[in-house]
Amino acid sequence: MEMCKTLYFGRQPIRIEVDTLEKSGVVVASARDRTARKVSLRLGVRHGWETRKGSGVRHLIEHMIFKGSKSVKNRELVEAIEFDGGNLCAETEREFTVYEVLAPSWISAKKHFSAFADVFLNPSFEGLEKERGVVRVEKKSEFIDDPQGYVQSVVHELLFPDSAMGLPIHGTLENLSRLTKEDLARVHQKYYRNPQRLIIAGSGLVRHEELMELTRHVFGSLRGPRPPAYLGPESVRKLGRQAHGVERQKESSHLLVGFNISPILGSPNDQAAFLLLVSLLSNGMSSHLHQALREERGISYTVEAACEFAKSYALALFEADCDRPEDLDEAERIIRNEIELLQKRRVASRKIRGHRRRLRIEIRDNIDDPSKLSEELFRQVFFGKPEKLYASYHDLRRVTAHDVQRVSKYLDLANYAVVRIEGTKPLDASSAIPSVTTL
Repeated sequence: MEMCKTLYFGRQPIRIEVDTLEKSGVVVASARDRTARKVSLRLGVRHGWETRKGSGVRHLIEHMIFKGSKSVKNRELVEAIEFDGGNLCAETEREFTVYEVLAPSWISAKKHFSAFADVFLNPSFEGLEKERGVVRVEKKSEFIDDPQGYVQSVVHELLFPDSAMGLPIHGTLENLSRLTKEDLARVHQKYYRNPQRLIIAGSGLVRHEELMELTRHVFGSLRGPRPPAYLGPESVRKLGRQAHGVERQKESSHLLVGFNISPILGSPNDQAAFLLLVSLLSNGMSSHLHQALREERGISYTVEAACEFAKSYALALFEADCDRPEDLDEAERIIRNEIELLQKRRVASRKIRGHRRRLRIEIRDNIDDPSKLSEELFRQVFFGKPEKLYASYHDLRRVTAHDVQRVSKYLDLANYAVVRIEGTKPLDASSAIPSVTTL
């Protein structure tokens, strides 16, 4: 994979360069923005699908990488990066795991990336038992305090039953207790030390030739087999309305409605129109769902939606929090109704123009953020289409009301998943919301 091209977003030029390291096969990509004030370097691993018995191992490896190697200890690594004004973070998704080093300068980024690369390639896996406890807390707090990750995981399970795409990223508590240091080392050797599975993406004040030399120095001696191709876009199974409900000891309730829109991956021209459709439904106080759920009915405070475009599947997710459990049925009905209205009639041109402008401004803001820019670059390289970096910025200009109505067909109201978290703790204004007392 090779590319050298300057993309323009308005008057802002972003120079894109992509190369594959000879012999090893590591893909190196950069998006240079001369106006940036930071550097983001991402190191990602393209991994295969997990099995039910092994689910959660990749997420646990992500945690253990941060424990350090024999030569670079955890505290040394994070203090060097954070005391220099940078940051180190990671994320495990179903198709890859990616680590990010964010630094205030290119010199700083090179120094810290080299140290992190040692940890990435040679983790000690020491402190596994303690980290199991950390992951358990993460899973429990996700459900109790921030249910978004929990409900999205359940939606995957409902829409992709008996499929690796439906397995939870964090795995199960049973798997978490059973996985050994040897299990982690075996998976790490297979994926992390196979250079043909690695992607390095840099953005901001990055220098491509120096990034290539840095990659060659750290990863150039690695060798590994070419990984098998990923599955094609997942077909949509006719499952009807799949529902899951659970209770929690909280005052508020939570609803998520999810659709499998994987066929859209075969029609790239439809994706910008679909992003505009989702914006019309949920982006801002003028959006259809905000007006219907909050302003007209007064049953929800926060309304959100997102598109999840992966290589093998795509989802559309609509979320709302509710005051009472009995409001969840009404919220689901309103979400269905607003989608149906978009399917039956075209949106006014002024709304199309307004949301088009709003989305393009949001994309420009993302381009100005080196962290978000490197995330988008990594994803497009992973998809094998680096030239499509923020392609929706340009594609949105051509989206019409007819296009929005047409792509609404991907939201099948006879075939979707709904997850309900019912709050069972009544809100008592005298106790749940403490008053302020002047001392």
